[in-house]
Amino acid sequence: MNDISFAELDLICKRIISSSIAESTALLATPPAEKLALNGLGMRTEKKIRLGLMQAPQVSLFLTNMATHVDADFPARLVAGFRMEYQRWWEEGLRGDDLFLLIEMFATGGAQDFEKQAAGLAVIAHLFQVCDLFEAA
Repeated sequence: MNDISFAELDLICKRIISSSIAESTALLATPPAEKLALNGLGMRTEKKIRLGLMQAPQVSLFLTNMATHVDADFPARLVAGFRMEYQRWWEEGLRGDDLFLLIEMFATGGAQDFEKQAAGLAVIAHLFQVCDLFEAA
């Protein structure tokens, strides 16, 4: 997890961004345990999120860098891309760990190498933490 670089984050995020923009719900301050329970996420998913959060500062720095130097709307378009996929599966009736797994597969694009899988998980964990992905309240 410590080896994730901007290169892996760039590859993962650019594949997901949408042409539409999502308004951030950043930092609604939902306690992690409450958000996990609210979304029906089990221990295995909780461990994945905790692992991904090890790189939350790197993801935040990457998104700030992209917004500052490349595309001011990049973070909002990334969130929109994730939300569209989330909504698609939500409408199909998926919830909890099953929904998380599909979002994780979407984030990694089916990548088999560890760096891309770790980068996708880090992005999901960051968006989960700042309440831009999964139900917050």
